[in-house]
Amino acid sequence: MISYCNSCHIKIQQPNQLLCQECFESLPFIINRCNLCGINTDTPIEICGNCQRQKPIIDKAFSIFSFQPPISQFIHQYKQGSTHLQHFFKPLLLSSYLHHFEHLAVDGVAAVPSNAYKTLHRGFVPALPFAQYFESSLGITDYSSCLHKKLFSFHQKNKNRIRRLSSDPFWVSDFNKASKAGHQQHPPKHILLLDDVITTGASINQLAKHLKKQGVKKVFALSVAHTPRYL
Repeated sequence: MISYCNSCHIKIQQPNQLLCQECFESLPFIINRCNLCGINTDTPIEICGNCQRQKPIIDKAFSIFSFQPPISQFIHQYKQGSTHLQHFFKPLLLSSYLHHFEHLAVDGVAAVPSNAYKTLHRGFVPALPFAQYFESSLGITDYSSCLHKKLFSFHQKNKNRIRRLSSDPFWVSDFNKASKAGHQQHPPKHILLLDDVITTGASINQLAKHLKKQGVKKVFALSVAHTPRYL
């Protein structure tokens, strides 16, 4: 089966590969980032100005790419039903986890939830295949069924940063609901949230707040992309 690069459209030797090597290397990888919120920065720094002014609830966030073309286009296509793109995202997320989170003793993963309306419209929760992939690849329990978003919540793109940070459409149910084979399940000590895009960080911080109220000690986040900070 012949494959073609999704960006420059040349033939690719490896079957089912999304991009040629040259186009892959030109993707908007985040090189410099804040070690807390994960936002891309112009120069190497430990903590960005926003995190210095107000420490986030999340303990560490990491994104692979800046949300710019062609990554932004790939994510949009994925959310619109091009689910084969998950096979491009998942190995990248796993590799990033092994390099940046494995030493943090993560014992639970969870997908950042979508509201029921979006899930019905799309037919799936974009981050859920990532959490399921981590569970099957690493044997880390998937707690996605415990994380919820209100049925009707306004789209994030229609909110400015202040409104996103002040609204809270999430809640976390009993971790026992994630138990398997009738065994009681205690809350994970360190949980990793998985998502396609981090925009302002509001969603992961709101979820981190609820998770810590349930007894989770540390909450981390890993995403495919991060929207550049608002000016």
